Amino acid sequence: MTDANCAELQELCYTWDNVDVCQSHIADYERRLAADPAVPEEHWTVARLVHYDAAGVITDIDPPQCIDTARSAGDPAPPPAVTDDTVAREFQVVPLPEPEAGMSPPFPACVHLNVPNYVYVTDIDTDPIHVTLLGTPVTIYPRVVDYTWDFGDDTTVTTTDPGAPYPHGTVSHTYSTPGRYQVTVTARWAADWESPTHARSAVPGEATTTSAPGVAWVHEVRVVLVDDPNAVLPTKSHDPADACYSH
Repeated sequence: MTDANCAELQELCYTWDNVDVCQSHIADYERRLAADPAVPEEHWTVARLVHYDAAGVITDIDPPQCIDTARSAGDPAPPPAVTDDTVAREFQVVPLPEPEAGMSPPFPACVHLNVPNYVYVTDIDTDPIHVTLLGTPVTIYPRVVDYTWDFGDDTTVTTTDPGAPYPHGTVSHTYSTPGRYQVTVTARWAADWESPTHARSAVPGEATTTSAPGVAWVHEVRVVLVDDPNAVLPTKSHDPADACYSH
C-alpha cells in the first residue's frame, strides 16, 4: 500500500525497510515450519508504522520493528517470538552447576614432589533446566564440553575426561616445585533448547562455571635415619594449616 493510498483511506500504514534485521525471526519460523507444516504462514520484514491524520498528513512515524506481513491489520499482535538469541542471552545468566574438584590425596592435600597426583570432577548435574521466556515455556539441555584444570603453578590441562580417584585415576599432575597451590577446575558448557513451538536445536554460544579452590601442599620427601648420630632433623617452621603437618 502506498502513502497515497494511506492518505486516501486515512489509515495507519507500513513502509518497508531492509529485511536482514528479521533474520532470526525468519530462521525461527523456518525451523517451526519444518517441525510442523501446519503452522500459520509468516512473512517477516522490517517496517515503520506511519500515522496519518484525517487530512492525510503524516503525524508520526514509529521506530523500525520486525513484523509479520502475513497477518491482516485486524489480527491481534502475536506474542514476542523466542529465538536462538533470546535463549542464548538466558544461557549466560541461568544458574549452571559448579564442578567440584577432587584430588588423590583429598584436599587439603599433602602432595609429594615429582609424584603424579590424580584429580577428578565429582558427579555434575546436567538435568534439563526449565525457564519461561517471553511467556513461552523453554527447556534448556546443558552438557559439559570439557574441563580445564588450573593447578596453581602456571600449569593447565583441558580434557573431556572427568577423571577418577586413585587407583582408577586418568587425569594427573606432577608438581616440580615445593609450595602451597590452589587447584580449580572450570567446566565449559554448551546446550540445546526447545519449546512447544520450536524443535530442539543448539543454543548459540557457551558458558563456564568454576569450582571452589582446593589447596595442595607440596613437599619434597626425604628419608632421615633417626638413629644416625650425624643425621640432622628438619627444624624449619611451618604453616599450621599445612596438610602435611596436620595429618
